[in-house]
Amino acid sequence: MGRQSDSMTWRYLVLAGGGEVFWDHRHGRLATNFAGNLLPPLSGRYRVPSMIASMINDNNDGYLQRFYFDRGEHPGVEVYYRHPDYLISAGGVHDDGRMGWLVDTEDAWARPTTLMPKRGGLDYMDFVRISGQIDDEKRANTCVGPTFACGLNPEVPAGIPDACVRRNGQWIFIDFDKNSPGCDLDYGYYVVFYRAVCDDEECRDQAGDNGTFGFFQVTNHRVGLAQLEQDILAANQGVMFRSRSSNSYRDVDGRIFTFRPLPDDKFTSGFISLQQGALVQTYDTDIKSWPLARGERMRSVGPRGCIEIDNPLVDQRLILDYSDASEPRRTRLKLSAVARNCTCPLPDSCLAPRYE
Repeated sequence: MGRQSDSMTWRYLVLAGGGEVFWDHRHGRLATNFAGNLLPPLSGRYRVPSMIASMINDNNDGYLQRFYFDRGEHPGVEVYYRHPDYLISAGGVHDDGRMGWLVDTEDAWARPTTLMPKRGGLDYMDFVRISGQIDDEKRANTCVGPTFACGLNPEVPAGIPDACVRRNGQWIFIDFDKNSPGCDLDYGYYVVFYRAVCDDEECRDQAGDNGTFGFFQVTNHRVGLAQLEQDILAANQGVMFRSRSSNSYRDVDGRIFTFRPLPDDKFTSGFISLQQGALVQTYDTDIKSWPLARGERMRSVGPRGCIEIDNPLVDQRLILDYSDASEPRRTRLKLSAVARNCTCPLPDSCLAPRYE
């Protein structure tokens, strides 16, 4: 937000109407280097559709989104779970990039999977995270589900006050809601964290000689840290988690998360299913079979090049139709009254009188 901010800070301010963050974090002040970076978005004709700006700035929405970018020999993966208080962002997979004469390749580097709080943190080293494989060129961090992430070498950041943490063997419980005496961290949630030493040679080969595997899960269930510890240990009593097996973890609300910290290959996701009562939501673990977008707000439908984006808050659906690349179309419709034939390729009857 200060002098080291980049141009995307100012694009956000202009295009998405995100001024609230400057009042919250900088008392309404802008840094002195903003003028030049404001000119491109101000002078251009493009403006973010109001329903998209609403989604960007809505602080009360939570959902899971997954994306697979199939570019032939250079695929990419993006997975995140958005919550009003935090973002769990998958680190993705490494890609070698395109080769060039006498130049380095354009490698796409996989990063740690991170738990980013809305109210703090400047560097991924400040976050609860899944670091992944020690070999940068083999790293694959894709195990993310609602409130949950798993993988190799899970890490708790240094510097968390002792009053905010309870440790019990391989379990760590963190109070990020300042409900514990002497704990002043105020992110709005608790974290259940599990870490175990690698249990076979394959795990050690990928995580390192002193490597670990595990998971973390975020909960807003405000029962107090001691009670959370007691409830989680009781719910998972006798459970033995393994690095390459299908594991089941039960949270404080009784939901069951099924996952594998170390899948067979980098294009297999470790997040398998989420059960709540009799309802079981299964997730496709074969990443290469994913469409461009799949999730609760954005999805690929119909022919290649068609995206639907839903914003329930304003009761609107945005349809982006690139099924005919020479004549792209888009339209916005009421989500509660979307016509059955309004999908790609978009017919003229689905377009607004003033074509966008």
